[in-house]
Amino acid sequence: MLECQVVTPTSASNSRTALLALIADGLVARFGFGLITFALPFYGLELGMSYAEIGVLAALRPLTAVGLKPLMGRLTDVIGQRRMYIGAIVGRCIVAALFVVASQVWILFVIRFLHGATSAARDPAAALLISTYGGKKKLATAFAWYGSAREVGAALGIVCAGVMLTASDDFYPLVFLAAAVISLVGLILSMLYIPRTSHDDDTGDHPSPLDSRADGTPNSEWVVYAILGIAMATTGAMLVQLFPVLAVDYAGLTKAQTSYIFALSLLVAVFAAPWFGHLADRFSRHLVLSLRAALNIISTAIYWLAPSFGGFVAGRVCDDLGKAAFRPAWGAMTAEIAESNKSTRGRTLGYMDTAQSAGEALGPVLAGWLWDEFGIATLFAARIGLSVAAEAYAVWVAQRKVRRNS
Repeated sequence: MLECQVVTPTSASNSRTALLALIADGLVARFGFGLITFALPFYGLELGMSYAEIGVLAALRPLTAVGLKPLMGRLTDVIGQRRMYIGAIVGRCIVAALFVVASQVWILFVIRFLHGATSAARDPAAALLISTYGGKKKLATAFAWYGSAREVGAALGIVCAGVMLTASDDFYPLVFLAAAVISLVGLILSMLYIPRTSHDDDTGDHPSPLDSRADGTPNSEWVVYAILGIAMATTGAMLVQLFPVLAVDYAGLTKAQTSYIFALSLLVAVFAAPWFGHLADRFSRHLVLSLRAALNIISTAIYWLAPSFGGFVAGRVCDDLGKAAFRPAWGAMTAEIAESNKSTRGRTLGYMDTAQSAGEALGPVLAGWLWDEFGIATLFAARIGLSVAAEAYAVWVAQRKVRRNS
């Protein structure tokens, strides 16, 4: 077994190495599951699933995380953030391998449930590790680079999945096998280069974050931001999981063309996310956070009015820009709220991550139901309306903070 030295975040070299390892794991992990993300909706259609059923299947992972993240956050406080993170990666590798042998619809639902459990275990631990090694003055930037790596990996995986399915005449086990192999790389990197921190020794029974105050803020402060996370994640997720099917069935694009559109996420992730992270660190995290809803409105209008290759390219770029703005600002904001109560930081992050996962679960279910029952126009109109409401709430939260600090 590998022995890892206990380090503190004050060691610059250790911090950089650990942060790079986290970023690298984010890249290879999302590459593997980018392959699955693209192939799974089409594989579901091949097995006879409806659009609504595919929406439920897509939502099952974040929906499972909604139920398990508070528990996993508490467990992170007990066993330590590194142990939790490594355990989650082991589970992720197992999940990826199970897709290779999945040949029935019910098996896909079981695997997606297990995937949700690994995500629930990973997310609070990953956020705490980034908070430990990212540096307070550049926290949003650290989250931006981590998010960029994940988006680059996902885009590469999606592009490769489209090419592989086209070249193999839709031989789905090949794609799933590739995802399983690539998942092992992240496990090796994490075990070798993410050391055990002093936080991993700070375990035990702690009071609930619901009963504590931090920096003079009321106990319910995290709830205000949790609602914002739900609102932003719901509108953002409505078309993400269904995008491949939307592009093929609504816009008439080929699977290869659809995968090429995802390749643009590479450019957005590499250039936009770090810039948004820098902007959030230097100026206003609330301003950067609110960009997601505004860009969701624009992207939906483009999808609706221009169902073509060019239109879907433009719409997807807007969606990716919104995601690139949201993630670093949200990650830094939630990490700061959690770190203000160090003894319950895992649980606090678990609660807030649960809010975001709830939105990610609700989005594709709502979208699939609206599409099946009322048509694509109703789906687009609903996303625009919900995005307007999310933007209004984001403005209210920002003004509320200004009033509290004045």
